[in-house]
Amino acid sequence: MRTLIRIVPKEVVKTYSGTSAQTGNAYKIDTWLAHCPATNNDIVFTCFGDVSDYLQKKKNLEVDGELLMKCKQYNGNYYNDVTFVNPVKDQEEQDIPASQPAPVTQQSPNMPAAQEEDDDLPF
Repeated sequence: MRTLIRIVPKEVVKTYSGTSAQTGNAYKIDTWLAHCPATNNDIVFTCFGDVSDYLQKKKNLEVDGELLMKCKQYNGNYYNDVTFVNPVKDQEEQDIPASQPAPVTQQSPNMPAAQEEDDDLPF
């Protein structure tokens, strides 16, 4: 189950790191304590390296994203697995160029000038 949420990251309470047996790549998983302003409660969740690095930059600031919630079974017991994914980044952080203003076009000499409308507007 995925749900949208706004959080205020407080601190990393635990870090797991290692090497993936499948790919051989290094990984880092952090367990975060965060405040949820909507419910005025603290929550705990895990997140992977790049998301955790982003939360570290946004510590004590509001961040929007998704919580991915699953139930896992281990030795006959059930556990919640809550992961913070897909943080909504600010425009300047997305490396997307800001939208360019429309180019100014010159009026063709063959076209008559636009006539001013007669209205009561002060401008």
